[in-house]
Amino acid sequence: MDASIKNNIEIVRSLLEKGTDLNREDKNGNTALHYAAKNEKDNSLIVKLLLEHGADIDHQDTNGHTCLMDASKENNIEIVRYLLEKGADLNRKNKDGDTALHAAAINEKDNNLIVKLLLEHGANIDHQDTNGVTCLMSASIKNNVEIARYLLEKGTDLNREDKNGNTALHYAAKNEKDNSLIVKLLLEHGADIDHQDTNGHTCLMDASKENNIEIVRYLLEKGADLNRKNKDGDTALHAAAINEKDNNLIVKLLLEHGANIDHQDTNGVTCLMSASIKNNVEIARYLLEKGADLNREDKNGDTALHYAARNENDNNLIVKLLLEHGANIDHQDTNGHTCLMDASKENNIEIVRYLLEKGADLNRKNKDGDTALHAAAINEKDNNLVVKLLLEHGADIELQTTRGVTCLMAAAYENKIEIVRYLLEKGADLNRKNKDGNTALHAAAINEKDNNLIVKLLLEHGADIELLNTRGDTCLMAAAYENKIEIVRYLLEKDADLNRKNKDGDTALHYAARNENKLIVKLLLEHGADIDHQDTRGVTCLMDASKENSIEIVRYLLEKGADLNRKDKNSNTALHAAAINEKDNNLIVKLLLEHGADIEHQTTRGITCLMAASIQNNIEIVRYLLEKGADLNRKDMDGSTALHYAARNKKDNNLIVKLLLEHGADIELQNTRGDTCLMDASFFNNIEIARYLLEKGADSNRKNKDGDTALHYTARSENDNNLIAKLLLEHGADIELQTTRGITCLMDASFFNNIEIVRYLLEKGADSNRTDTKGCTALHAAARNENDNNLIAKLLLEHGADIEHQTIRGVTCLMAAAYENKIEIVRYLLEKGADLNREDKNGDTVLHYAARNEKDIVKLLLEHGADIEHQNAKGHTCIMDASIENNIEIVRYLLEKGADPNKISKDGKTALDIAREESNNKILNSCRNM
Repeated sequence: MDASIKNNIEIVRSLLEKGTDLNREDKNGNTALHYAAKNEKDNSLIVKLLLEHGADIDHQDTNGHTCLMDASKENNIEIVRYLLEKGADLNRKNKDGDTALHAAAINEKDNNLIVKLLLEHGANIDHQDTNGVTCLMSASIKNNVEIARYLLEKGTDLNREDKNGNTALHYAAKNEKDNSLIVKLLLEHGADIDHQDTNGHTCLMDASKENNIEIVRYLLEKGADLNRKNKDGDTALHAAAINEKDNNLIVKLLLEHGANIDHQDTNGVTCLMSASIKNNVEIARYLLEKGADLNREDKNGDTALHYAARNENDNNLIVKLLLEHGANIDHQDTNGHTCLMDASKENNIEIVRYLLEKGADLNRKNKDGDTALHAAAINEKDNNLVVKLLLEHGADIELQTTRGVTCLMAAAYENKIEIVRYLLEKGADLNRKNKDGNTALHAAAINEKDNNLIVKLLLEHGADIELLNTRGDTCLMAAAYENKIEIVRYLLEKDADLNRKNKDGDTALHYAARNENKLIVKLLLEHGADIDHQDTRGVTCLMDASKENSIEIVRYLLEKGADLNRKDKNSNTALHAAAINEKDNNLIVKLLLEHGADIEHQTTRGITCLMAASIQNNIEIVRYLLEKGADLNRKDMDGSTALHYAARNKKDNNLIVKLLLEHGADIELQNTRGDTCLMDASFFNNIEIARYLLEKGADSNRKNKDGDTALHYTARSENDNNLIAKLLLEHGADIELQTTRGITCLMDASFFNNIEIVRYLLEKGADSNRTDTKGCTALHAAARNENDNNLIAKLLLEHGADIEHQTIRGVTCLMAAAYENKIEIVRYLLEKGADLNREDKNGDTVLHYAARNEKDIVKLLLEHGADIEHQNAKGHTCIMDASIENNIEIVRYLLEKGADPNKISKDGKTALDIAREESNNKILNSCRNM
């Protein structure tokens, strides 16, 4: 290989004669042929020798490069010619999808002869690699003018796009030499000067960002749109403002050609803001000289000063510039952050120092009550210099946020040990509490890194290890809950009380049992924690671990003698808790049963673990419990079985129902209300369960004690889904079956505003005029529906409902709607000709009903011609009824509309007399004033 690349032909010949392995590879997979192809003298003799001795002409190294690619890249034309004559595969691709033509396009000498040779031998001029790059794009970014010219002469597609939508013009605009010749060539051949890639970038933006001033100048001369925006709303001026060389010449050029200096992108960012955060001082200076608005705000209310305060270089020059030009040093963004807070958080000490020298308000608070000191306390570098500066300038070390957090708490939570140490040295109150009662010790106990150093520091400075927050939690509980084992270990070493209870009666052991790390549980037990302690609800740590599916903790607790049959206040055991774990893992159930748990134990409501697992849709747990002989027909206090519970599960999964039936569950078993599992599935809109039950012969017309059927239940469901109603009717449900109160499913659906169910029932012939025991029809039910939706009333009327039907008491649907204050339904019924002067058995009209409620319906009725002086059987007018109900607004309105306050009822009273009896001075005064 060494002889090949150095062109030592005699040595190569001698080695070959001695039988050296010419196909041996180096670490990169190169053979001697690859080395020969790269030799600087472009001598094909060694290549010829190697091929004559059997070298593989198309061998590829680990990156997929062939010797033809190597020779093409090195501009070795004679070697390329010879390899092509010998049949080298010129379209073979490397791992990036590049061919020899791509390699030739980027050769450093810009020699088009190899490109010419390859094309003459059939190379694909527009081949794209895995990123969509063509050889023209490659030549363009490398500034190979002659190669680009030749490719264009040969008809290459100059508008072809790579995977990011870039064309050759974008590549040319980015070339490192700032040479406009290729850009000129491409434009002369018809390239689209304002083409945008997938992110909306133009070649002018690309050239501006790369600081290619000559290319920018040429593009502007050729009419490039300098105000075109990318997808983020940025223009070329934004791109120029962030160029790495801080060169203001392109910014100057763009402004001279009319760029909008204060244009804001989709986030409200201006080019001055962009230059400020990138620390481009010269660009910022030039923009300010040209009148850039330094107080303009982005969408978050940040100004250029905020951006400058965050720059990564901690350079105060732009901050200085902005302040010298009048920037508001204490401006707050939409969250209330100042530039001092921003600089403090980013640990920009020089900027902080300068801002303080210029009088920045160091105790100003943001919307959460944070100050610059809070921001400094959580800086990523754990550098106390900014904290020190702020305190030296008078920052209040004890200032608390709206949640009561101090800078010490913030630093402790973020594990900023040097900052915590410094704050303690400066006298920070380590026992101060936030609004939740947490101290710095609580915050330190839950820091993400499980680092006990801050806990140690705080305790050494006198922190109270047993201080409780508002829930009664200690720092030990907090650490146990957050799974901070090193902190727990340290607190126990420092004698933290591990059996202390919070307000819910939980100890640290309960908190530890709810996470999946048994090490903390083990630690606590080794230090004497009470394994069977019960919280205020009677829950033990075994129950907690069982519910959270923490199998290793459960196993450990059982090994340590935890009482698995202990009950909480509702008589739940650990087995009940395990039965409802969200992962449907039967391993804990298995463990508990193996240790003697009672599979049939019932809670105070009579619920077994089988019922609990059934409603939670925990199929594997149900299967295991059935295998272990769980009684599937056992009833709870309401007489419901596991099958009822399974029918109610929220996931509408029929697998548990199927399992229970396969094990002999009674499909028609009724609970104490007489409900079957089909009724439950119908009410909970569990269509797949309902379908399965019907397929298995469930009785669709069975009634409960109130006479309800499954069809009544689905008519009342919250989802207004007619699929179950359809299923039930297809399986023989009686659409007109009435409950003990005479209610049909159409009445139920109408009352509960289930419009799709109503529509379907009417299509299937439901009788819209059937009455219940009080004489109400579905239209009466619709008139009282909670949503004041007239769509069901409309549907019923379209299907022949009697708008004037009266109940046993003579109530019409219009009266019912008025009484329930359903103004939209009242309006619709009036539009449909409802008789507003019809009387009920007491002689009341709809106006009497409305007068007892709201003014708007009274107004509507009067506008439609209601008789304001109509008297009922007692001689009462609507103004008398309003007076009885103390409805001052309605009384006042009726008086305005001419109601007679002196009309006398049959018992000789006027509205004035009634108001006097009710001691309503407002009504009295209104009546007297008329």
